Amino acid sequence: MLVEPREAHSRWSTFRLLPAKPRQIDLTTTAADGPTFLRTYGIYSLGDDELTYCVAPPGQPRPAGFATAKRDGNTLVVLRRVPFLVPLSEVSYTEIVPFTTDAVPAVPQDGRARQVPSD
Repeated sequence: MLVEPREAHSRWSTFRLLPAKPRQIDLTTTAADGPTFLRTYGIYSLGDDELTYCVAPPGQPRPAGFATAKRDGNTLVVLRRVPFLVPLSEVSYTEIVPFTTDAVPAVPQDGRARQVPSD
């Protein structure tokens, strides 16, 4: 996965999933402009329409649960699948909305897919 947050430099991450309880994820992140890398450890849960993960900052132990505390540095993320209102077979490639970090619904209330202007 490629992450390009606005507040940080571009970087690449690879990950390894471990079947322990709770399920574990190990991330290795490399900055796009250098050979250095960071290792971070986390836990994750994958449901039908939801992915939850909690990752500790580099150099810290894996979180014990899906929670954060003030100044612990952990990151807790919950991703939920948004169902398509239009069957994919009826959507042309040019109408598919690209991923954006802004909170823009992928399909408007009228059920027609649309393009979102990029920054």
